[in-house]
Formats: sequence, C-alpha cells, structure tokens
Amino acid sequence: MTYEEQARVGNAMVSRGGSFVAALGAALLKADTLNRERIKTAFPEYWETYTEIADHLERTKGGEMDA
Repeated sequence: MTYEEQARVGNAMVSRGGSFVAALGAALLKADTLNRERIKTAFPEYWETYTEIADHLERTKGGEMDA
C-alpha cells in the first residue's frame, strides 16, 4: 500500500464515515506502515468500502474530499 492510498482511504473515512469510521480514518492518517496494515487487516470491510468511496469521489469530483 502506498502513502497516497492510505491518505485517500483515510480522508474518505473521515469525510464520509460515521463517528467510529471517522476516528479510524484519523488514526489511519497518522499511522506508520505497521499500524496502517493492522487497520487494513482488522477492518477489511471498511477498507474495501472506503477505497470504493475514495475512487468514486476522485471520478466525480476531481479528487475533492468535501463532505
């Protein structure tokens, strides 16, 4: 996983998730390599969902992550 992917998914979680997912996204944005892999492994359904959301936001808004 690249830092860019980590940032895209983390930002999508923060801007589009509920309170738990937003907090998880905030942690992801601050995580080192080991901890970002822990988050991805522990919450694969969130990772998949918010990767898709980040992709959609990039396609429809030119990468804007506004709520």
